[in-house]
Amino acid sequence: MFSVKNGLLPENIPEFSACGFLLFLFLIPEIELVNIQPIFGEGIRSILKGAYSNLGLPYLELSILLMITPYVTDKEKMKKAFYKGTVIGGITISILTTLSILVLGSDFTARHVYPAYILGKKISIGNFMERIEVIVAIIWFFSIYFKLTICYYGLTLGVAQFFGLKNYQILLYPLAFLILAFSILSHPDIVHFHTFIAKTWTPYSLTICFFLPLFLLVIGKIRKKRSAAKASKHF
Repeated sequence: MFSVKNGLLPENIPEFSACGFLLFLFLIPEIELVNIQPIFGEGIRSILKGAYSNLGLPYLELSILLMITPYVTDKEKMKKAFYKGTVIGGITISILTTLSILVLGSDFTARHVYPAYILGKKISIGNFMERIEVIVAIIWFFSIYFKLTICYYGLTLGVAQFFGLKNYQILLYPLAFLILAFSILSHPDIVHFHTFIAKTWTPYSLTICFFLPLFLLVIGKIRKKRSAAKASKHF
């Protein structure tokens, strides 16, 4: 499913994007502009606060992809694929959020866990094209599968490198059981999970997904310059 030689994106991204575009197109008759009014009703501060709380999920999580970048052969295509995927993902989230507010209303969108699934239920074309939410669920399952696969691979590879293990595969089963146990212990219910995402996840992600990689990058640059300086002295 992943073309590591050409980049980081799944090979079936165009098909998923086309399905999402059709879903958006079918929702146009359900749009009510009154749902988005008043624009900037609570000022720019509330918008920035909401943007900050959603910064950790999903944008800071993109640093997980740095675990597989060393194994990509074509670095130039990898960079283009990374930036392209980030832009497409951001546009998709923005359009989906806007449609959810326009169709369902801001209050319902804020309270509901999966507003995109409800948007699929709203689609009804000529009484013969209905139950489109199944397609939404399929796209969602595929995206979750790819995300879990990359995160799990990054976790096992990082732990193996931290402890100096030659083969990361011996950690697959132990880490799988630990993840299952911690998923139950860390979030006993959905309310606790959403509270954690809203208040804790963003500052935590800033630490491990931004400042720590940035610190390692600076250290790597310094070591590279020192090694180059020592090599030049020997010559």
